[in-house]
Amino acid sequence: MTAPELRDRVVELLLDTLDPAERADVEAALSVHPDAERLRAEARALIAALAEELPVERPRQAARTRLVAAAAPRPRLASLLAPMAVFLDVDEAAAGRVLALVDDAAVWVAAPLPGVALCDLDRPFGPALASARVGLVRLAPGVAFPHHTHFGEEQTLVLQGALRDDTGRVLRRGETLHQGPGTAHAFTALPGPDLVFAVILNGGISLPDFE
Repeated sequence: MTAPELRDRVVELLLDTLDPAERADVEAALSVHPDAERLRAEARALIAALAEELPVERPRQAARTRLVAAAAPRPRLASLLAPMAVFLDVDEAAAGRVLALVDDAAVWVAAPLPGVALCDLDRPFGPALASARVGLVRLAPGVAFPHHTHFGEEQTLVLQGALRDDTGRVLRRGETLHQGPGTAHAFTALPGPDLVFAVILNGGISLPDFE
């Protein structure tokens, strides 16, 4: 293979248009060629010259809008927008405002239980939650929430971290748990980030050890 031929193949190598066998041949030829670096430099210069000669095309507005939207940073918990909207019976904009509270230190209040913090939600929710108490709960890793009994329905949606209850069941981000009236359990936050979950309480809970 002459030097100009090899240089042209290097152009294809840099453009990633060679199949694996051809790529191996070109790389092998370069490894023993005395002017390999010059050939690489010439190939890069050819590619740059070609790029300058190509006409500039402005993207269509729809394509540009999609590109800008794809490049925009997404909120940290954006994947939970739809599940949270369903959970709270609200639209995704309202769900996003609630999810933003997870990282807002100012809204969290220490609970009477060690290692537990609470964030009560008093914003309007859907009619399904009209009589319920709704909030966020945070537990540091390793903290145990003591055994308690539910007076009414309880719904939980894990937003961050994971928990294991006293049956061995593990809940992770995006998973939900339903507890009916009269049910009881305890759970522990697993190692990793703080456990944060949204909870819907109908009727409250009983904590014998703290009554």
